[in-house]
Order: sequence, then C-alpha cells, then structure tokens
Amino acid sequence: FSQKYWQIKLTPAMVLWLAILALAVFFRIYQLDVLPREMVSDHAEKLLDVNDIIAGTPSIFFVRNTGREPLQMYLTVLISQLLGTGVSFLSLKWGTVLCGILTLPYIYALGIELGGRRIGLIAMAFAGIAYWPNLISRIGLRFTLYPLFLAPTLYYFLRGLRTSQRNDFILAGLFLGLGLLGYSPFRIVPILLVLAVGLFYWHRCQYRSRWRPF
Repeated sequence: FSQKYWQIKLTPAMVLWLAILALAVFFRIYQLDVLPREMVSDHAEKLLDVNDIIAGTPSIFFVRNTGREPLQMYLTVLISQLLGTGVSFLSLKWGTVLCGILTLPYIYALGIELGGRRIGLIAMAFAGIAYWPNLISRIGLRFTLYPLFLAPTLYYFLRGLRTSQRNDFILAGLFLGLGLLGYSPFRIVPILLVLAVGLFYWHRCQYRSRWRPF
C-alpha cells in the first residue's frame, strides 16, 4: 500500500509572511487586558445588548445608541463563552482584535491582486503595525468590522473582474452582505461596487472601440 505524507515547504516569502503576521498579532494582543483601560458609554450600551442576547432576547438590529447592526453583539457573546471573559470590556476587545487579525491575510491577497506579492507584504506589514489599525482593533468598537469585510469584498470583486469567474463574484457578494451586518458606513460599499462595474465596462467598451479595425 502507499502512504501519503503532508509536506509543508517554507519558502522565504512564507517565512516573511508568518513573521509579519506574528508581529501584527503581538501588536494587537500585548497587554490587551489593560490597554485601553476604561470603557465609554458606547461600550456600556453594547454590553447591555450582549446581556440581552444571553438573557434570551436576541435581535437583528439593536436600537440603543441610535441603532446598531448585530454582528459585533453576537461575536461578543461567542467570545465571552469561549474565553470565559463574560459580559465585559475585555470580551469586546478580544472580538475586535480577532477581526483585525483576520483582516490581514485578505489585505495581503488584495495587495497581490493589485500589485504583486511585494505590495501585498508591504500592505500587510503596515496594516499590522500602524497606529490606526491597532487602535480600532483594540478599542472594542465596531470600526474594525469595516475593513474585515471590505478587504475580501474588494479582493474577490477585483479578481472576478479580471478572471470572469462566477465563484469570485459569489464570494464578493457574500462578504458584502456580511459587511452590511457589521458597521453602518459599510452601506456605501454596494454603491461603490456598482459604480466600479459601470466604470469597468465603460473602459472596456472605450478600449474596444479605440482598436476597432477599419
């Protein structure tokens, strides 16, 4: 009989990718329990929503604080149960930190799609250690849900335009729909994608007419 063995070949590019990811994870989770230290009213109202879910009152839209999409609340419930952190500021922070970390591979993939592997590594490195990406990940608010779904939406959308593969557009639509459950400003993304499709086909028609034989 024959045996199959799994082989993982570590190339220099993969080692660099893992090193960047490890550094980004360190920046995200170092002293997360104490930095930032205190909540604001937004956090308190989110935790009230989380407590409502645990108490048996789920919702698809939470009306506190002018209304908010549900994804972070249910993610926080999951985090609180898995990590045993309860209905706390730390649960909120762990949820958004996880979202920030999961965004990084898609930033890398989007960079490859737009400019190659070097661009992908640079973009991932900057997103991993820069001030604002770390701040919005550690602060425990919904901001990090925007890039979490925008990066894969753009990646699959642009790849779909390049390859004309149906599955890419399906995945772009899936992440687009999930993004609408995360953070309110994401509502503009469907409009931007429609405009992008229009510009793409307008540009392609212009290119074809320019090279039309006599």
